[in-house]
Amino acid sequence: MAVDDDPNNIAILEELLAEDYDLETTTSGELALEVAQTFRPDVILLDIMMPGMDGYQVCQRLREQSTFKYTKIIMVSARAMIPERIEGYKAGADDYITKPFDGDEFIAKIQVYLHLKRAEEANPARQAITVKAMDDLRAPLAIVRSVISDVGAVTLGKTDAKLHQQLDDANDCLDQIDTIINDLLDISELYGGEAELQPTTFEMQ
Repeated sequence: MAVDDDPNNIAILEELLAEDYDLETTTSGELALEVAQTFRPDVILLDIMMPGMDGYQVCQRLREQSTFKYTKIIMVSARAMIPERIEGYKAGADDYITKPFDGDEFIAKIQVYLHLKRAEEANPARQAITVKAMDDLRAPLAIVRSVISDVGAVTLGKTDAKLHQQLDDANDCLDQIDTIINDLLDISELYGGEAELQPTTFEMQ
């Protein structure tokens, strides 16, 4: 979705994007907020200086809604001073493109953000699948561990050293699998932003 109150800028964006992308254009911040609810854009190209609600305000309003958590917002403006860029990032923008811009670089940047959005949307699903798979593994592991324990109890006091060694090896393997499951769950929490890191003092030596 492209948001710009200048018809010439909208025409340029349509020439660059309309043929290859499903493009919706709006000419005000208020209208952009309304259209976004039904259009659900992957990327929003947002002008800053507009009458009424400016681009910073539109960006903040969008970021307050979970619907647009993964939507990529790119400020597109002739105002290129550092304070203006910082203001855009504070409002929740992902990037800042200065007018006039190179068409090829502009399209390449949009493609990067489309790929990034899709990857970010897929992460929660992958995390949920990982957690479910790891939890499902615990039940059969517990059964196997119980069987090994029962066999060990039956053979207690017997002199079959080879059998006892095999049971010990089997228990060691189960411990290793259990460690791997816990590690994978920890990694899943890290990528999901759920893990809380605790600073710890340790000896480098």
